[in-house]
Amino acid sequence: MLKKILLLLFAFVCGYIAISLLPRANLDNLPYIVSDLIMNPVRFFIGMLAFIMTTSVLSTFVKSAYEQTLYWIMKKQQLTASVAIDYSSIFCYLLLMRKSILIAIFLLIFSLVMGVLSIERSKEVLEERGY
Repeated sequence: MLKKILLLLFAFVCGYIAISLLPRANLDNLPYIVSDLIMNPVRFFIGMLAFIMTTSVLSTFVKSAYEQTLYWIMKKQQLTASVAIDYSSIFCYLLLMRKSILIAIFLLIFSLVMGVLSIERSKEVLEERGY
């Protein structure tokens, strides 16, 4: 459980770094974003690296929340504090939205997609193994 709390804190810090380093994204200032990429490639690279790490960590929370809720609905497992930590990742998105709404929405979309894709992949692996 402490590991999940530390992962959530890590995801928030990486998301904050990504939002701080990436340029403010609007459809009006697309040339500014491209010029910022050319002029500051290291800053952009670090921002994108933090964005990818945030997305991958938060996708594990999406996957875990889905699976544990499904087990609870099927009456195979009781809800634990781990589920509360998984659902508290929503507050991480809300806190990041205070800094930049558009980048936080991109984080939410990409982590949801990655989480759902990893759920489907884990189902395929379980079916292959005969579980």
